[in-house]
Amino acid sequence: MMKRCIPVSMGALVWVAWGCSPAAETTPQEQKDVKSPIVASKAEEGTKEEKPSTPSVPDFLKHDGYHYYGLGVPGKLVYTFTQDKQAPVEVSQKITLKSVDAEKKAVFEILREGFPGGNVTDTVEATPEGVFSVSTSQGVFKKPSRELPQKLSPGYTWDINAELEQAGTTQMKIQAQQKVQPTEKIKVAAGEFECIPVALSGTFSGQGVEAKIVGKTWYAKGVGMVKQEVTRSAGGQEAKILLELKKRPS
Repeated sequence: MMKRCIPVSMGALVWVAWGCSPAAETTPQEQKDVKSPIVASKAEEGTKEEKPSTPSVPDFLKHDGYHYYGLGVPGKLVYTFTQDKQAPVEVSQKITLKSVDAEKKAVFEILREGFPGGNVTDTVEATPEGVFSVSTSQGVFKKPSRELPQKLSPGYTWDINAELEQAGTTQMKIQAQQKVQPTEKIKVAAGEFECIPVALSGTFSGQGVEAKIVGKTWYAKGVGMVKQEVTRSAGGQEAKILLELKKRPS
């Protein structure tokens, strides 16, 4: 039987979509019970910690990739997720800016909740060259994997040769090509959007499986991912997933 997964970003989608479960994380109760000695000491002294100022993303990093990936979108996006012929479920995504290097990059955390395989946290970076996946709850990319380029011109293509590692050991690999396609207008539950589609085609290997993957993701400027379709074929079987935007932040 073909294993299934939950989707993240287009390039990183296959890492967590079929048969991967997130690494063990500290439970909310455990996190609540763990106190930093420094914080505890200050609390005992009745002092208050100053909240760090919110970083801002410099203009040179606000390129096409930044806007179409939705890195500047506040709040939570709600999607409908359908896996093969199973009943659709409601899932969500929230992007948080974590840090900024004024000369090199901005780092974001993407929390994806409600998926059948469990919640997933991804880390992506906006650099002058585009948007790159750095890690997921399942591991760390040996090298950052490009999600979107800095400029989304129809016909532009780029290769993905990525490896996901856990404890220094390669768990999964993907060799594929992504291609920017002409603008399309599409309609989903959240409304009608003018999108730039990005097609994906390649091969995936991991957990003893060799598979072909094909897919397409529609991105809208200032919104992020609006729709995503991915099919994985292996051993004469196919697994399909569909993600569509249901609600934007009000």
